[in-house]
Amino acid sequence: MLLRLAAQGGRLEPTLDWLESSGVHVDDEALRDGAAALRRDGAGDEADRLLELFYERRIEQRDFAASNFLGLAELRLRQQRLSEAQDLIRRMLRVSGAPFENHVAAAKLLLASDQPAMAAQLLSERTGAFPWTARRACCWQQRK
Repeated sequence: MLLRLAAQGGRLEPTLDWLESSGVHVDDEALRDGAAALRRDGAGDEADRLLELFYERRIEQRDFAASNFLGLAELRLRQQRLSEAQDLIRRMLRVSGAPFENHVAAAKLLLASDQPAMAAQLLSERTGAFPWTARRACCWQQRK
């Protein structure tokens, strides 16, 4: 509630700074819920700031779920911080899940963000690792 009020009053950053300097811990659920409420209120930038804090904290806590990396990478892409988004995606591919497990999800994010070159590279890497998957997809397309 405090974060939502601060955002509505244009004081989100100072409030976050004050909470951090005071040693007050805002739990992850409050950040996520606050971001959802702000997005519903039409405060997309403020919602993104809370999500950014949420994803950064999760990764710092060594929660290497792909969703944390992809969520933060999506925010970086929206902020036009392409190299940081690419670094996050590469890091996710190294530490999250089985090898090549997250290539398709990352490629979808990149395509949705108008970054087809890196998306194609990721899909090519995955196809190289699992060539039978590409052949099976072609066979299914031919049957339709």
